[in-house]
Amino acid sequence: MALEGHGFCGPGEAKGFIQDGHIGLKGSLPVNTHGGLLGEGYIHGVNNLLEGVRQVRGAAVNQIAGAEHVLVSAGRSAVVLGKL
Repeated sequence: MALEGHGFCGPGEAKGFIQDGHIGLKGSLPVNTHGGLLGEGYIHGVNNLLEGVRQVRGAAVNQIAGAEHVLVSAGRSAVVLGKL
């Protein structure tokens, strides 16, 4: 729902988008690069925000090459981080 809601794919297209490998670490739109809340702990999304900062800084464990902007979202809220 989030992929469709944020406009990364059309309504009903998320399943195919995921099956085609777009959300993997080497995909066109990597998601949960730090493993998500189950992989890193649950601090109400703080870890997700920290991972976004690390990606933009180039210091993430699973660094995405050339990451200049990241979208961190949880539920109906979101923030876009980027380099100045």
